[in-house]
Amino acid sequence: MRCLPAGRHSAVYYEEEDNFGTKAKVGIHWAKRKNRQGGAMLWRECECESRGTKALCAVHRFGERLKSLPLSPAGTKVFPQLPTGTCAKNLLRRYLRLLQIRGASTATMKCIRAGKATALAMAGSNIQDILKLGGWKGAGALSYIDVARVDQAHQLRQSVEGSSEEEN
Repeated sequence: MRCLPAGRHSAVYYEEEDNFGTKAKVGIHWAKRKNRQGGAMLWRECECESRGTKALCAVHRFGERLKSLPLSPAGTKVFPQLPTGTCAKNLLRRYLRLLQIRGASTATMKCIRAGKATALAMAGSNIQDILKLGGWKGAGALSYIDVARVDQAHQLRQSVEGSSEEEN
């Protein structure tokens, strides 16, 4: 998985769970990414436990998509209908405007990564996991996290936990 054939810029992998406790996971390998000469390999594990069902788990949904595709030559796009580049950015901005999100007209695809970092921090993930899942090397990437939202979530969680303890 570490060596892509000549001319390939990326590859996608799906590994199913096994009976020994290994979760299903999806991997994406880029030949070149950012400043990494050797490229990068990014893995995402199954989220069934936190999502409550396979229907909401991106890894299992992606695995089902891959299994549904006929065997095809290397280089076949998995999601050929998905927009990329400027088209994807414009679509993101359109959806954010429809949701009446402040700052929608200046949103970029980096907003998605920043939002995920904030969501992970709000859920209580540690810094190492956030950096790993975002594919970041340095702690400078933590500047993407909306600390005020994380603090609000933490305070809300404490007040809910405190009120349930008082009821007991």
